[in-house]
Amino acid sequence: MSQKSVILFLLIIGNISLIRAQQLRGFHAERYTLTPVFSYTQMSDANGESIKTIPRFSLSAMQKIHYGWKWFGVTGGLGVSNLGIITRPNETTILKRRVYSLTPEAGIRFGFPKAGLFMGIAGDIPIHYKEKEIAGGEKIRYTKFFSDKISRFIPSAYAGISFYYVEIRAQYLLGNFFNPKNPSFNGVSTKMLNIAFSFNHLYMQQFLRNIGGDYRKKPKSPPPPKWEGDDKNIQKTSL
Repeated sequence: MSQKSVILFLLIIGNISLIRAQQLRGFHAERYTLTPVFSYTQMSDANGESIKTIPRFSLSAMQKIHYGWKWFGVTGGLGVSNLGIITRPNETTILKRRVYSLTPEAGIRFGFPKAGLFMGIAGDIPIHYKEKEIAGGEKIRYTKFFSDKISRFIPSAYAGISFYYVEIRAQYLLGNFFNPKNPSFNGVSTKMLNIAFSFNHLYMQQFLRNIGGDYRKKPKSPPPPKWEGDDKNIQKTSL
């Protein structure tokens, strides 16, 4: 079985598991797709000197389930993240490094399912690594599945606030982005902070229906039943 087939299989199994779990009593589904993420990274070399980085924008995807009581609940989810770092070693060179990873997470929530505070832990399992160097108008690309340039597992912690169909959260990577055992990144340290803006499609559909009616096309109602005979032949009688 190829590496791409394994990744696709894991995504399908994870998605089916979440869908089945949300059908149980007490579970609540939260679907977030194409989440915009703003990333800021501090990076230093083996000598402790700072390496210039550039803020980065990316898109991720996540599906979550929530189980809870009136004011407290637990959450879990599985997503696909796009982590990366953009560095500028000199004025003519830009290095773009990114990795697509599977991201399981678990946390707790305070407040109602549609609005509240939440926090938890997550972990990125790198799958597909991409690297692009832009120097003097030339581009050099490198790509590899399960590359040894990236750490095998990158833990993180997150916290945020949600209100109906909008969720804002901050995620801090507790581990190093690069693999310290790789000779190219021996002694290199990274500190990454991600700010994500998510939109819950289920709540957004409900909100649109509440303010503007059901935007989906409704089926036509059947015509009223017809009376037997012709109305014109009905004669009025007087008492």
